[in-house]
Amino acid sequence: MMKYIKKIAIVGFFIIVIILVSFYLKSLSDEYVIDIKDANTFYEISDGYVYFGRPTCPSCELFKPLLTEVANKEKVQVYYFNTDYFRDNSLLTEEELREIFEKYKIEQVPILIKLVNGSLDSSFGANFVENEAEKIKKEIRDFITFKEFPVEYIPHYSIVIVLFIISTLIILMLFLLRYKIKSINAVFTTSMANISIITILILSIKPILDYIENNHLSGDPRIVALFLMAIVFNLVSLINLIVMYNKFKNKNKPGSLESDSISEIDRI
Repeated sequence: MMKYIKKIAIVGFFIIVIILVSFYLKSLSDEYVIDIKDANTFYEISDGYVYFGRPTCPSCELFKPLLTEVANKEKVQVYYFNTDYFRDNSLLTEEELREIFEKYKIEQVPILIKLVNGSLDSSFGANFVENEAEKIKKEIRDFITFKEFPVEYIPHYSIVIVLFIISTLIILMLFLLRYKIKSINAVFTTSMANISIITILILSIKPILDYIENNHLSGDPRIVALFLMAIVFNLVSLINLIVMYNKFKNKNKPGSLESDSISEIDRI
């Protein structure tokens, strides 16, 4: 009875881990730059960051992807006021737009402002060329985080790298200690770890692809190789563990010597 309780507890633990990682992966793909769709939404913003820009402005088209990347990494919400959108859809009159621009000192776009209690606290704008992208990203990060030495956010690829390292350690352990593993519980636990890693790797595909697309990046072939190797390592480990598990089961069949251990495990 205790054996089954242990197995249920182990399965439950790995299910919880998978669920937590799934929520974490979802949070990685969340968008923190939010389009303002109507005037009321804008007027209701009393505290926070508002980005003024338009798709027809070359500097804005360079600025917005950088702002989106930094905001997503730092998890800072920024509202996007698209001046073309408000004009083209007649959501605000020219007089109303002029009042907003005067109140928040909007003289040119792109410009990012910080509001405190409905009033302008500070602003940051730039007209730049593409080769200044890294410099602009640093300045955006400094503006929205107020960090003298900004802490870099762990990239999405770190999940794949960590799981690859764990997968490598598991397969090395199995091949180096294959003659010393004597507990069926250890085999079962390691199997659940393999299944969990494979599941998490599969769940991470969409968030990674979404992140690459949203931030106009290109996939790193080295990470793709690590991803595939991690899956292969876990599949090989899982097959090895299934063979080991069956040997334990056969040892415990009626008519054979009952034991919860085996003396030797053959290598696949």
